[in-house]
Amino acid sequence: MNSLKPLGVVLGAALLAVGMSGGQASAAFAVGRANTAARVATAKYTVIDNYTGHPRSGTVKGIPPNGPLPMPESSLSCADKYLKDALFTISCTGKSRFYVVVDCDNGYRYPLELRGSLRVRLTCPTGSRALSGGAYGS
Repeated sequence: MNSLKPLGVVLGAALLAVGMSGGQASAAFAVGRANTAARVATAKYTVIDNYTGHPRSGTVKGIPPNGPLPMPESSLSCADKYLKDALFTISCTGKSRFYVVVDCDNGYRYPLELRGSLRVRLTCPTGSRALSGGAYGS
């Protein structure tokens, strides 16, 4: 009987260790999901009106890369594209509604609806990089 007692202690310690690591894994998984949600949720933008020089900024929600893009109404002229790290910038002039879009390495794209003559800066969510960017209008 005394020989079974140490086995019980070892099994109890093993079960306790598994239980503790499972709790830590669950907590780590929850934190990982929260970080992923934050990375996908929004990208930041800054738009500077080329005529007035007034800036405005905010956030734009991401859509899956295969998700439908909104249809523009504008004839569009763009120049001065710049892409580095999480940042995409471009200058565009559209007579009516057009979109500037950045594709980020978190698997989402971020379209921003605009009008006018603007310098646009889109920044991918924290922890992700800009892979490509552009503007579209018909």
